[in-house]
Amino acid sequence: MEKNGKIDFPLVDYLATYLSFYMPSERAWQVASALANRYGTLYVMAAASESDLLDVPGMNPHSIAALRLLAAIHSRRTVDRFKKGRAYTERQIRELLRALFLGRRYETLICLSFDKEGKFIATDTVGDGTINLLDIAPRRVLDAAVERRAKSVIIAHNHPKGAADISRDDRAATDRVRSVLEAAGISLVDHYLVTDELCLRVESEDELGK
Repeated sequence: MEKNGKIDFPLVDYLATYLSFYMPSERAWQVASALANRYGTLYVMAAASESDLLDVPGMNPHSIAALRLLAAIHSRRTVDRFKKGRAYTERQIRELLRALFLGRRYETLICLSFDKEGKFIATDTVGDGTINLLDIAPRRVLDAAVERRAKSVIIAHNHPKGAADISRDDRAATDRVRSVLEAAGISLVDHYLVTDELCLRVESEDELGK
C-alpha cells in the first residue's frame, strides 16, 4: 500500500517474509512489493481472482494458495483477539468485520452482541444469501440478541462482488431490524456494509477505511 506516495513497508516485509518460504528471498520481496502496490491490503489480495493475481509478476498457483492461507490465518487471529467482556473501539470493530467476511463468496448477515455496558459478547451468523442477494430477517437478529442476552447489537452484511452501493432495501431492512429490536428493549448501534476495500455505515454512507 502506498501512503503519501510511499510503499507501506511493514506490509511488504510481512508478505516477503512469508513468501520467502515459497521462493527466493529477493524475488519474494519484489513480488511482495508488487502485491502491496497493486492491492493495498491483505484482505483485498485474498479476495482477488486467481487470474488477477497471476497478472502479478512472480505469482503462480502455489504462491496464490500460500497468500490465501496467510490471509485466513491473519483473519482467524483477528477474530480470536476479540474476547467476551471487553469493550472495543469502532476501528477494532471494523477490523473484526473485515476478518469475519474474508473469503465469503455469498452475501451473509452477521450480528455482534454487546452487554449493557457496551462490552462484547459474541458474533452470530444470522442470514445467508446468494452472491448478490440477501434476505435480512429481523426475527433472526432478535433471536440471536435474546439468546446472548444482549442490550445492543451491530449488524453487518457483505457484498462479495465488491459493489459499495447501499440500496433502499438496505436502509429499509435497517429500519425493520431496529423496530423489532427496540420493541424488545435492545438497541441497534449500527448496520455496516463490508466490501473487500470498504466498510460503510448503511444509514450515513460514511466511508470507514480502505
